[in-house]
Amino acid sequence: TVLALDTAHAADTMLLRPDLADRSPHGLLSGMAPARPSNGARIPADTARLALTATLAVPGPGAPSADPP
Repeated sequence: TVLALDTAHAADTMLLRPDLADRSPHGLLSGMAPARPSNGARIPADTARLALTATLAVPGPGAPSADPP
């Protein structure tokens, strides 16, 4: 489980087996870093447990990209 990943610096320390990707970690992650730092979510200091639900959707083959032009 990965809750957060600092994509701006992860490639400097991340190890990746060569059979899992055709590019280096830097090549994979370089386009994922935000243009500016995120403020993140504010969580109270006394929080003992955090639950969240996330959904990942991938368009099918031939579907238009959700990325802006």
